Amino acid sequence: MRVMVPSDHDAPARWGPPVHIVVGLAAFLVLLANWLREFFTRHPSGIAVAVTVAGVAAFVAAFFRLVWADAPGLVAKPPTRPIVAMAGLAVVLGIVDPAPDALLVITVGAMSAAYLPGRGAISGITLAALGVIAVHVGHGSSAADTARDAIQSLAIGFFVLGYARLAETNRALELAREQVAGLAVANERLRFARDLHDLLGHTLTVIRVKSELARRLVHRDPHRAATEMDEVERVARDALGEVRDAVGGYRRPRLADELQGVKDALTSVGIDAQVVGSTGDLPDDVEVALAWTIREAATNVIRHSQARTCRVEVSTDGGHTELDVTDDGVGPARDGGASGGGLRGIRERIGAIGGSVEFGPAPGAGSRLRVSVPAGPR
Repeated sequence: MRVMVPSDHDAPARWGPPVHIVVGLAAFLVLLANWLREFFTRHPSGIAVAVTVAGVAAFVAAFFRLVWADAPGLVAKPPTRPIVAMAGLAVVLGIVDPAPDALLVITVGAMSAAYLPGRGAISGITLAALGVIAVHVGHGSSAADTARDAIQSLAIGFFVLGYARLAETNRALELAREQVAGLAVANERLRFARDLHDLLGHTLTVIRVKSELARRLVHRDPHRAATEMDEVERVARDALGEVRDAVGGYRRPRLADELQGVKDALTSVGIDAQVVGSTGDLPDDVEVALAWTIREAATNVIRHSQARTCRVEVSTDGGHTELDVTDDGVGPARDGGASGGGLRGIRERIGAIGGSVEFGPAPGAGSRLRVSVPAGPR
């Protein structure tokens, strides 16, 4: 399969062909100069000289144009017409030359191998070898000389074909590396957006609930309202610090801290919170994923469940750590977080470390979020 470059923007910036192409070009010119020298030592006729000079000039111009513009592996469209023109010139010059010399025919075979796709390259190599045989037969060469040059033509053609395929593979790897880098950037942006959602969603929900409570209490219990607003100020200050941490180097929450923070947040809005279990010794990626999950789960409970109690349990058994968040609220049928960005973010985060997520109704009433992740190294 050939590597196609869709546009100039996709191809790497370069000044002319690579160094190895320049070296090959120089070698061809040396061989061509030697061929011309031998041609003139054979005392050709004036017509032969005129045809040869014009033909060689056209052949070299086509060769330069092809090699300089498109290195093997970077061809957007197979240059069939230039190669056909070079083949025609090689045949004419082979007929005009008083002695059998297959340099130009072999060169056409090599160019076919470098620039034509698939079967075209094989056909070009084969036809070049047949052309070499035709040149020698037309001049009455010996079978040994004919076989030698035909084998040489095939060897050079297949060598160039192998090099062209290697160049294509390298180009494909380069394009793949660029795509992987782009995907890595996109994934990092997605992760950062998810982290900010989890970070600010929880905090802003607490601020909203406490602000609503303070507004209701401002006339009935001004002291309690002032206390709630002081708490709003503290939560907002903490959120600002967390956002700065996230922007500065991505905050890596710890599971123990999040468990305590979730308990405080639930209690502060009037939900009886029960936190059971210990964090244990978990891999960093597992601990971070569970910490974000607990934060988002608590946010959904506060925002949507209308629950009076919430139980958060963390346990490790058989190489897996399980997180269970259960509330006695309205249940998933009316839970706005069940299909929103919060649960989707949890599934993405847990799925990235090989875990599973279950969300549905709790026994009796309310909703239940159950997460299971590998507790050991993967």
